[in-house]
Amino acid sequence: MAALDRILNSTSLPSLPTVAVRLLDLSRDPNAATKSFVEAVQSDPAISAKILKLSNSSFLGIRSNVTTLQRAVTLLGTRTVTSMALGFSIARQSVGAGPLAGAFKAYWQRSVLEAVVCETLAERCRENSPAELFLAGLMADIGQLAMLRVLGGDYAGLAAAGLTGDAQLEAEAAAFGFDHAEAGGGLLGRWNFPPHLVECAARHHDAGGRPGGDSGLEELLGAVRVASATADYFGGSDPAAALQSLHAALFAEYGIGEADAFDFCEDVAEAFRANADLFDADADALPEPGDLMAAANEQLAARAVQAEIEQAKAEESRKELEAAQEALQQENESLRNQSVVDSLTGCFNRAFFDETLTQEVDVCRRNAKPLATLFIDVDRFKQLNDTYGHQFGDEVLAGVAGKLNACVRESDVLCRYGGEEFVILARQPTESGLRALAERLRRGVEELSFVHEGRVVSVTVSIGGAHTVPSLTDTTVAADLVREADQAMYDCKKAGRNRTEIRSLMSPEETALRDEAARSRFSVYLMRSGLLEVDQVSEALSRVRPPAARLGEIAVRHGVMTNADVERVLEAQQLGGRRQRFGEIAVDAETFDHKTLAALLGCQQEDPVAVAQAIVELGFLMPAAAASAVEDYRRSFFAAELCPA
Repeated sequence: MAALDRILNSTSLPSLPTVAVRLLDLSRDPNAATKSFVEAVQSDPAISAKILKLSNSSFLGIRSNVTTLQRAVTLLGTRTVTSMALGFSIARQSVGAGPLAGAFKAYWQRSVLEAVVCETLAERCRENSPAELFLAGLMADIGQLAMLRVLGGDYAGLAAAGLTGDAQLEAEAAAFGFDHAEAGGGLLGRWNFPPHLVECAARHHDAGGRPGGDSGLEELLGAVRVASATADYFGGSDPAAALQSLHAALFAEYGIGEADAFDFCEDVAEAFRANADLFDADADALPEPGDLMAAANEQLAARAVQAEIEQAKAEESRKELEAAQEALQQENESLRNQSVVDSLTGCFNRAFFDETLTQEVDVCRRNAKPLATLFIDVDRFKQLNDTYGHQFGDEVLAGVAGKLNACVRESDVLCRYGGEEFVILARQPTESGLRALAERLRRGVEELSFVHEGRVVSVTVSIGGAHTVPSLTDTTVAADLVREADQAMYDCKKAGRNRTEIRSLMSPEETALRDEAARSRFSVYLMRSGLLEVDQVSEALSRVRPPAARLGEIAVRHGVMTNADVERVLEAQQLGGRRQRFGEIAVDAETFDHKTLAALLGCQQEDPVAVAQAIVELGFLMPAAAASAVEDYRRSFFAAELCPA
C-alpha cells in the first residue's frame, strides 16, 4: 500500500537503539550466553540503570537486593531483560515536545497501561511469560507512535477525538488510507521483532474469542484485546459503554465474569501506580476504579431511565398509530358502507348485489353448489305514493325491508335493487327450501300494519325466484338467474299480485338428482326415523356450517371410493377439459351409481357427523344415540365401512 509504505520509509520514524537491536538478535539465538546479554545491556548506561531499578522494584516480585547487572540479568532472565530493555527503548521514542507533547504523553500512558494489564493477566491466568505479555501490550499500538512521528498534527487531531476500536481504525483508514494496526505490524516487522509480536500488533483489533490454531499467538491476542478494552475504560469518555466492552472481552478471552471485573481493574490500577515511575508514566493521571465504576453505573442508570422514557414514548406512539389506523379503518368501512348500503332501508344496494352474485356464481360453479335469487316487488307502490305521499312511501319501504331482513337466513344477502324492488341472493338452497323462504317473506309482509292518519293501509309483495347449480361451462348463470326471477315476479303481478313463483334453471335430470340428494340428507333421515322433530333439526342445522369437503373426499370417507379411484376420476376430468362434474364422470365409469351420488351430494350439503355433534350439544340425543344414528344413516346409503374423517 503506497500510503503505508510512505510512513514506514519516512526518515521521521523512530529507530531502535543499538542495544535493542543487539538484544533482539541474541534472543533469536538459542545458544546465546547470559554474559552476552549482560554485555549488550552494559553498552547503554540508561537502560542498565533501568534494569537494575526494575530488579529491585515490586513489579516482578524479586525480594532480594540486587546491586550488579550480572545478578539482575540472572534473576530476571534473558527473556525479561530483552522485553524490558525494548520497552525502555520505546519509552525514549515516545517523548515529544512542543504542540504534540500531550499527544505523545497520552500515547505512552495508554501503552504502559496496556502492558501492565497484560502482565496482570499473566500473573492471574499463568499464560505465557509475564515479560512477553508485557512487551506485547506495550507494542500493541506502536503504529500510533509511528503515525504521530510522521503525520504530526494531522494524526494528533484525529487521536484527540477519543475514538476507540473499529471506529478509530475506520477513521484512520478514511483519512490516511491505512490504520495504526497496519502501521504497527509493518514497523515491528521492519525492526525484526518476533513474528508473534508483529502479528499481535497487526491483529489485536480483530474479533475476539479463542478460535484455536496457534495457541501462543492466540494467548497474546487475547491478552492485548483485554488490555485495549481496559485502556478504553480507564481513559475513555464513555465509561458505561467501555465497561460493557471490557466485561465482554474479559469473559470472551478468559471467562472472567462481571462480578470479578472490578477486582481485576483494582489489581491493574495498583500495579500501574506502583511501577509508573519506572516506565516514565503518570500515576496520578489514572482514575480510581471505584470512581469509574460509579460514573459507569450512573451513566447506565441514566440510559436505563432514558430507555424507559423512549419505550414509553414508543408505546404511546404505537397506541396513537393504532388509534389512527383504527379510525382510518372505521372511516374506510363507513365509506364502504355508504357506497354499498342503501341509506333509506339499510339494505345493500344493487352494486353490492351484482358484485356478490358474480363471486358466488364462481364459487358454486367450482363446487357444484346450488344458488338462487328472489325478486320482491311492493304491489301497487306508485298508487301508495300518489295517495299517501312519498314520505309514507318511504316508511313502507323501510318497514318492508325490516320484515324481509328478519325472515331471511343468516347466509342470504338482502339488497334494494331499485325503487320498490328488493332482491335476495340465497346460498345453497333446496327448491323446497327456496319456496318456503319465498312464502315466509310474502306472508311476513302481508301481516305488517301501516297507519296513515289513523287509517290502516295494507301492503303486499309479489315474489319471483330462480335457482340452479351452475355448470362448469355455463357463462350466463348470473344473468339467467336475474332474468328468470324478475320475469317470475312480473308473472305473479299479472296473476293477481301477493303471490310467489319459483323457477328452476336445471334440467329435469339435474333437478331429480338434487331432489334425491335433499331427501338423502342426515337431517331428513333423523325426522323420517322419528328421532327428532322439525324444530329440533332446524335448531341443530342453524349451528352447523356447510362442509367445505369436495365430493371425492366425502366418497373416500364413506368408503365408496379409494384414493386411487379419486385420482383416476380427476385425471379424466382434466383430460376432458373440466367440462364434466366429478360425480358425473364417476357414475359414467361405474365407480358408483346415481343413488350413491345423490347420497354423497346430500353429505356435501350437510355433514352427518357435524350435525350429530350439534344435536348432542343441544341435548336432543345422548352421544351414543347420536353416533348410532350416524352409523344407521350410513348403512342406509353406503355399503362400505365408514372411514375416519
